[in-house]
Amino acid sequence: MSDQITILCKRTVVSTKPVQPGKLHHLSALDRVMEPNRIRMVYYYKTLPGRAVGAITTKLRESISEMLNGFPMVTGRLLKNDEGQWMIKFNDAGVRLVEARAKGSVEGWLRCTDREKELLLVHWEDMYHKPYFWSTFYVQVN
Repeated sequence: MSDQITILCKRTVVSTKPVQPGKLHHLSALDRVMEPNRIRMVYYYKTLPGRAVGAITTKLRESISEMLNGFPMVTGRLLKNDEGQWMIKFNDAGVRLVEARAKGSVEGWLRCTDREKELLLVHWEDMYHKPYFWSTFYVQVN
């Protein structure tokens, strides 16, 4: 990756409620227009002084788990229907959470960052030849 970012671990965050087996979510017209695109976001935050290392990650995992109860399609996997359009098959596979450490401070990153450097803060994996085994969402905490 980079000498400035160190991946500590990859985890799976799952819903606290099981999903309905076999349920499918058909993508909207807007979803289909977005197919050739990808969204990568970076949210910068400061850790409060005195906060234990990993406290934010623990709280984030709990929050994501609760969110997945209301939005189970986020943990689903992509399949194509008979017309060749993508749809999501619900499952309990969860969302991938990547924990990493970045050297320096938020201020330091913001002073000297560019697009290439900033993308180091966002985990990305290209879709496998078998999209059913590819996670559609990743969250990286640095």
